Amino acid sequence: DKEKEDHKKAYEEAKRRLVNARSLLAAEIAMVSAQEAMDAALQAYEQSVADPSLTTEQKEALVQSLDQARQAYLDAWEQYAEALGGEMALGLDARMHGIDAALAKLKIDILERGVDPLLLYDVQQAGMKLDTVTLKMNNARLIAPFDGEIISLGLAPGNQVTAFDAVLTLADPSELEITAIPAEDDLTGLGVDQPVLVRLASSPGLDLTGQVRLLPFTSTTGSDTGDNDRAVHISLDDPAADLQLGEIATAIIHIDEHAGVLWLPPSALRTFQGRDFVFIDESGVQRRVDVRLGLESDDRIEILDGLAEGQVVVGP
Repeated sequence: DKEKEDHKKAYEEAKRRLVNARSLLAAEIAMVSAQEAMDAALQAYEQSVADPSLTTEQKEALVQSLDQARQAYLDAWEQYAEALGGEMALGLDARMHGIDAALAKLKIDILERGVDPLLLYDVQQAGMKLDTVTLKMNNARLIAPFDGEIISLGLAPGNQVTAFDAVLTLADPSELEITAIPAEDDLTGLGVDQPVLVRLASSPGLDLTGQVRLLPFTSTTGSDTGDNDRAVHISLDDPAADLQLGEIATAIIHIDEHAGVLWLPPSALRTFQGRDFVFIDESGVQRRVDVRLGLESDDRIEILDGLAEGQVVVGP
């Protein structure tokens, strides 16, 4: 019985898919036919623009034909999008705004050819409609403020888009720079135009020089300013340096330098309740000693007080 029920469900599902496929095919045929009719009407309009011999009545007929073809194409598109589950809705606005702009221009041309002064008001209204349609058409486009490459895209066909939300990241590959996000404590020692040594992962052994170009904005009020850039921006001294988008680099910035001091690796230090200390070996006996720290780097920490040269420090 279960096998029979499974076969029945499979049959019903196959029949449903067949109906959907037929509906989709019919909708696609209707949309293609409507598009051809609209393209023909639009072509007739474009030819009429260059034909001064056409009468006002003939141009009005062209307007009506193009308007009807536009509506038929819009209806066919909506039916096709519904058959696909709504995935074809994107891209329709820009095309329809273009057809609306053509209609508005044709209506203006017809009205301007008339001899009745009362039609001047209609001309003005048609001009306002043209401006509105042109604005909508421009708003349907995304225009970059400069030439470049898209390095990240945060949307896909069918996604909802919220005003003022970033949808992609555009970069100019001819003007690349290094960015780094240091710890907050390290920011206090950084300044604009500070020298930087840069080492690219793709070019081991090659040292490039540069400068700190921009520091993260720090609010003194504690409020959110909306500036999410927390990186230090570094420009290279050699503009011809071969940088690649997304390349990994190490930036070394000398904040301060002390010579002839005691230092330990970070692994030798211990901290408890805000106190820094180490264990030293004295004739086989370990003794805890508090220390005062100075400059710190990834591999060395300066010892200002608490230890003397030659003492043996026991690691953890």
